[in-house]
Amino acid sequence: MTPYVLIDECVPRRLTREFPKGTAVHVRDLEWTGLKNGRLLAAMREKSLTVLVTVYTKLSFQRNLGTSGIAVFVMQTIVAKLLSLATRLHIAAALYHQFIRRDGLLSRMGFGQR
Repeated sequence: MTPYVLIDECVPRRLTREFPKGTAVHVRDLEWTGLKNGRLLAAMREKSLTVLVTVYTKLSFQRNLGTSGIAVFVMQTIVAKLLSLATRLHIAAALYHQFIRRDGLLSRMGFGQR
């Protein structure tokens, strides 16, 4: 069976095992590591691959994506969302201590006047 799903290099290779045998291939298996955006889409068209699985969210801003005939599935990982949330909470807490409580937390952490 000819593969039609391409798993991007930022997605673990083991995901290919979740597809029916022979339907998915990883970027590393085709030695396409390093191909980005338009070049990757062009290479996919040459090999008749019609689905791309990635975590790269900015790919949707490609101007020729709509006419490429390639469906893009962007995976949102729970870890990325939790990391983003934790970072935002830490920044909010630091700002709260600096401007609401005015307890000098940032200077005790090494920021500000010494």
